[in-house]
Amino acid sequence: MGRKVSIRNSKLVDAEQGLFSVLGLVSFRRPGPYWWHGEDINDGESQGAIFRAYVPDQAKAGQLDVAYVLVADATADTTEPDISKLEDADVHAIDCVLHEGIERALTADGMQMVRWMSSHLNKVANLKGLVTAYIVRDQGKERQYMTLRITVKSRKLVVIGVFDIERSADLAAPVFNIMRDMTVAA
Repeated sequence: MGRKVSIRNSKLVDAEQGLFSVLGLVSFRRPGPYWWHGEDINDGESQGAIFRAYVPDQAKAGQLDVAYVLVADATADTTEPDISKLEDADVHAIDCVLHEGIERALTADGMQMVRWMSSHLNKVANLKGLVTAYIVRDQGKERQYMTLRITVKSRKLVVIGVFDIERSADLAAPVFNIMRDMTVAA
């Protein structure tokens, strides 16, 4: 008998639409035709959920996911910038710190930074977010990372969308749309 996995940080809000809520702070739809697997993140400094996308016939063969979306509340992480107070003039300094920290973490995990595309501040309505893009070599694959840092209900959220570069024609738009179209709790 398989091990029962308890998912507490996310919940299915609408099965027909594939709509999920994470920590009651953001909601988004997972697109097809991929098989998605969700799991909690609870590492002391952050909590949330990661949703990994697999090609249906490769999921059982133990293949690496082809994309994922991660949502984490990183409020307890003192190294995470407070985006609610960030201004355009601060972005370059934060970008340098993020670049160095992410590259160090990737190297420690056996991955390699291929290209850093820097950070920029997006402002829409009453929400601002710091968007950072970069490419990583992970287990022989090049993967595009898009990271969005936002503040929701005084919580520092990090949303990361990742997809295999070789599948970018199929995956770039859906992953980008998840991040662009997600609903933020009021």
